[in-house]
Amino acid sequence: MSALIKLNDREYQTFINFTKSRFGIDLEGKRELIESRLSFDLERNGYTSFTKYIELIMAQPNGVECQKMLNKITTNHTYFFREDDHFHHLQKIVIPEIAKRNLSYSFNIWSAASSSGQEPYTAAMVVDDAIKKLRLNWTWSIIGSDISMNVLTKAKAGIYPANELEAIPSVYHQYCKVNNANYTFEVSNDLKRNMNFKIQNLMEPFPYKDQFDIVFCRNVMIYFDKPTREQLIANIYKTVKPGGYLYVGTTESI
Repeated sequence: MSALIKLNDREYQTFINFTKSRFGIDLEGKRELIESRLSFDLERNGYTSFTKYIELIMAQPNGVECQKMLNKITTNHTYFFREDDHFHHLQKIVIPEIAKRNLSYSFNIWSAASSSGQEPYTAAMVVDDAIKKLRLNWTWSIIGSDISMNVLTKAKAGIYPANELEAIPSVYHQYCKVNNANYTFEVSNDLKRNMNFKIQNLMEPFPYKDQFDIVFCRNVMIYFDKPTREQLIANIYKTVKPGGYLYVGTTESI
């Protein structure tokens, strides 16, 4: 096994300054993590140090290598019905509250760090089921965005290992088509047709013209320092309808 390629002090400072200013990701104190996750890519491209590699990703921040770097250094751990109190609140409080005022309505959600799709698909199951049970004349749509094209590709496919069904309450299994041959299940087309997945850097201006009833921005601000979090929250605030809701991770604070 090849030895890890090490960052010298100048390379390390340049790299963390770039990821923070461009993507909001604070890697201060994560030197060993950077080295362990990126050394293979450096070797694959014939680099013997980080210098030329850093020059490449800085010159092409929207390029393939920079995307691969983001995929490696960010952790995209997620699962269906994660922090399920949020979805219970969505079902029992938010939707009935809006239904009292609007029998016909267009309900919109933004999952601002949607990773491989479990969060927005969970929201989709809850919303679609609640609308049908309350017999509402509503349409709904969900945008899932992430900085990583790798996880967005998985989200668009909507295919997951069969063991992830265990986290989904049985009432929602109607939205999951099981394939026993390869031990997977696929989210139903009824949900997929209302979903739109797109790449989005949360440090860049948001492209959305319409405001959202709900924004999920959960378990992503742990990568940001306090000034970056405050600016992100201020920007998200502008995208939420009056009376709308923002859900953040249970370990996060604004």
